[in-house]
Amino acid sequence: MINAILVDDEQHAIENLKFELRQHCPKVKVIGESQNSKEAIELINRLKPDLLFLDIEMPWMSGFELLQKINHTGFDLIFITAYDKYAIRAFKFSAIDYLLKPVSGEDLKASISKVLKKQSKFTNLHLETLIQNLKNEHSSQTERIIFPTMDGLEFIQVNEIIRCESDSNYCNLVLKNGKSLYLAKTLKEIESLLVDHNFIRVHQSHLIAEKYITKYLNSDGGHIILINGDKIPVSRFKKNIFLSRFK
Repeated sequence: MINAILVDDEQHAIENLKFELRQHCPKVKVIGESQNSKEAIELINRLKPDLLFLDIEMPWMSGFELLQKINHTGFDLIFITAYDKYAIRAFKFSAIDYLLKPVSGEDLKASISKVLKKQSKFTNLHLETLIQNLKNEHSSQTERIIFPTMDGLEFIQVNEIIRCESDSNYCNLVLKNGKSLYLAKTLKEIESLLVDHNFIRVHQSHLIAEKYITKYLNSDGGHIILINGDKIPVSRFKKNIFLSRFK
């Protein structure tokens, strides 16, 4: 069983979440709930849940502020948020799960499934990255993305990524500083994160950053040369789409 605490300043939101959990997530047991941020801090520290459902926008103390004041952080975290879509990328980049209000049963099941599979717990670094990325949504600053690796977590500036190459259910991420990261993510997952940052899928196995292209060659069916000298094939199915971006 997963022992969970629910924190939301609206009682009807708590009741809705409990209903959906009973209907769709029998492995989750609600061991505590709170509409008050200060009370919630004491509850979390005392009961030490496996999972915390946390509203972001609450009076007196936001969900972000609450997390910075608790002692116990050995849990999985799912934010409950009414943020509109502009901020969703910030959550994805920060490797913190979220549910949009009103919470649906299908979305809830998907989040709990990720909790059951996930090996890494919420840390303050996840929170710091999320807060910074939310700020960056309205600024020219560079966003940071968290990638789980075989050794732990890597915190990468998005503008440092040159390309990503598929290796079955894994990916090799190549950075501007010459470093490579082997990630337990599919290329499709990486593409969904980077699609709004001018990354181009030029081949079934290759995703590249447009700004690091230095040359396109027609030889051998079509190749791209990147700033680090890497030569990337362009598939015949992607060739016209790729070339149309530069007309």
